[in-house]
Amino acid sequence: MTSAETLYADAQRYFPGGVTATARANPAIGRPFYVARGDGPYVYDLAGREYVDLCVSHGASLLGHNHPRIRAAVARALDLGVICAYETAQHVELARLIAELVPCAAPISSTTAGRRRSTRPAHPMRRSPIASRPASRRAWMIWWWWCHSTTPPR
Repeated sequence: MTSAETLYADAQRYFPGGVTATARANPAIGRPFYVARGDGPYVYDLAGREYVDLCVSHGASLLGHNHPRIRAAVARALDLGVICAYETAQHVELARLIAELVPCAAPISSTTAGRRRSTRPAHPMRRSPIASRPASRRAWMIWWWWCHSTTPPR
């Protein structure tokens, strides 16, 4: 067994399907593609072989892996301490930059992931006069339940 096969066998004990995200299951090789490290436009497998990262972490590493400016920004952020569930000056600065680059994006609203991201933009719609009409209300309910359940309302 290769180290990737051993790692996959172990991962299957802890993760459904042996992966933390279904997109990482790779049917072409019969297991996930395990990466040990990344540098610039390259990723390296567990055996140290180099590959050009055409996936770019699905957009998360557009500047490449291990970019010096990203590392410096992360180091500055860690020096401030890991701050969760509080507002910071960095939130306001990020929102200001987004609003400058994309004026129609203001006001800025951030969420985590999944259903909350899908439903948050519609929350103001619940209170609109249009949503109080029966046909609109029904459409709203179906959409809401689609985001939160597998069974639509009757």
